[in-house]
Amino acid sequence: MRAAVVSEFGGPECIGIENLPKPVPGEGEVRVRVHYAPVNPTDLMLRSGLQAAAFQVVPQPWIPGLEFAGVIDEIDSPQEGLDVGDAVMGIVSPRRAQGGSQAEYVIVPRDAIAAAPQELGLEAASMIPMNGLTAAMIIDQLEPAPSKTVLVTGGAGVLGGYVIQLARRAGMSVIGHGRPADLALLKELGATSVVSGDEDLAESVKKLAPGGIDGLVDAALLGEQTEDLLRDGGISVQVLPRKLPENPRILRRSVNVLNAYESPGSLTAKVRERGLDVLTPRVASIVPLAEVSLAHQLVEQGGLRGRIILDLTGSENLAH
Repeated sequence: MRAAVVSEFGGPECIGIENLPKPVPGEGEVRVRVHYAPVNPTDLMLRSGLQAAAFQVVPQPWIPGLEFAGVIDEIDSPQEGLDVGDAVMGIVSPRRAQGGSQAEYVIVPRDAIAAAPQELGLEAASMIPMNGLTAAMIIDQLEPAPSKTVLVTGGAGVLGGYVIQLARRAGMSVIGHGRPADLALLKELGATSVVSGDEDLAESVKKLAPGGIDGLVDAALLGEQTEDLLRDGGISVQVLPRKLPENPRILRRSVNVLNAYESPGSLTAKVRERGLDVLTPRVASIVPLAEVSLAHQLVEQGGLRGRIILDLTGSENLAH
């Protein structure tokens, strides 16, 4: 099978395609013929060496990828109504000997897959498991309540957009922040109010929440200035923890995307319980697996309003 492999830590030139043996599932596992796998920022962190310490105990080849969509290729017994030939989406950790999702075949525990939403193509469905569960964990950390207001910067990005949708589902008021061209999208995602990036953020937010905001998700990484907008006891949730000056006035919490994979319960149950059916995945571009290095370059350039998706169907022209 073909797989994206990080040969050494460094720039986009350090990831390429290798032919590897097709993995064989064990008891309680399912093999999926992967059709699509997103390129997430975490994949760039693996390739660049920012996660080098974590991969010291992981044997090569290092295959990136946290989530995927495809068709069940082999399973020892039907799982929650799923059987060979069914379209599924799934979640996986690349920090294991079998690697991540960016390979033509992936083996995962049966609990790590769920039926792909029928209303979505598999390319869009591939963006739901990891990003969706990460957004759900962020909402949990915000301690949602209808009386609360949360500010989401970078709301037009994939994770920020998911947070907006799930926060609104939880009854919270949401202030969405983004570029002027993104304001219509932020409203479409459900933001109660929007603030343009060319406005004074502090001034605009204080008008909308004079007593301070209750929660903050700084997906755009604007930094300490956004935390000043929190009320006393307000909660700031970080996905990429940063070193910021101590601020005893507020609560800082962090979410690790791999916790979505490690948390107990089947993916099917998590999708249902977390209300991930409200999410609207946005695909920025579909790139052939053979051009994975280009995909990394595109993600590094930033400014995307959706995910770059790797197409692993190749010449087989497999149906969705």
